[in-house]
Amino acid sequence: MQSAHELYTEGHIAALEAGDIRNASLNYALLVIHLLWSGANLNVVKNKIAEAVRFMEQHSILSILACVKPLLQTVDNLIKSNESPPSHETGVVLDGLAFDEK
Repeated sequence: MQSAHELYTEGHIAALEAGDIRNASLNYALLVIHLLWSGANLNVVKNKIAEAVRFMEQHSILSILACVKPLLQTVDNLIKSNESPPSHETGVVLDGLAFDEK
């Protein structure tokens, strides 16, 4: 997993050096998506997504920003759900015949 993170980071830097902001943004997006799905620390993921969002907003890369920005809310929700135990009001309650069987 770490090598994929490094490749996306290197791709981001190489695109920046070439002046290709769109591909720099795409590599940034792929990096944060990969961080999230690879199980990285959620606070690290949140910070990295926030950096990516700021970068894309500064450069007006709206199409990729529209794909990345919702991830920030998703990570916030995951962090909040890890901080408090689920309840019937906030958590998912699974009941029914399949869940009652022993």
